[in-house]
Amino acid sequence: IAYIAIQGFQEVVFRTLGEPATPAEALALGGHPLHVARSTAMLAAMFGLIFLYGAICVQRARARPVLAGFTFLSFLLFGWLEIGLRSVELIWTQLELPAAYARAPDPAILDRVAVFESVQHALYLPLGFAVLLGSVLEAWLFATGRGLDRVIQIVFALNALRNATRL
Repeated sequence: IAYIAIQGFQEVVFRTLGEPATPAEALALGGHPLHVARSTAMLAAMFGLIFLYGAICVQRARARPVLAGFTFLSFLLFGWLEIGLRSVELIWTQLELPAAYARAPDPAILDRVAVFESVQHALYLPLGFAVLLGSVLEAWLFATGRGLDRVIQIVFALNALRNATRL
């Protein structure tokens, strides 16, 4: 629920601050306190998601240890990629680079942001695939026929479908 609230806050920030017209405006807007708060919250949420995914995997680890292990590794890969990207986004592109550009508006700074955005875009394929695979494996992990396990299966199947549409 906290993650959903953070995503809602993220949407409010994007709608409140609007779309920048130029790369320089985008860099300056990225350093806005609302964006910094959004990025900080999303970064913190990733640690919570890894814990949550791990706790769910542990529930079936005795019955299906290999499947639970691969499921957790998929979610762990997703978490590491997200934490890495969100850390660089926050520290470098929202704190350091806007301050450097404000001191001396060097076009090379805008090029650095563009390179990061290209790398970020490229890493969303393995990141999305990792969480998609983890969700499919998690649904399989809870294929026991018990009522609560079916609910968990449905939740992870829907998560897999959601992530498949984002790839």
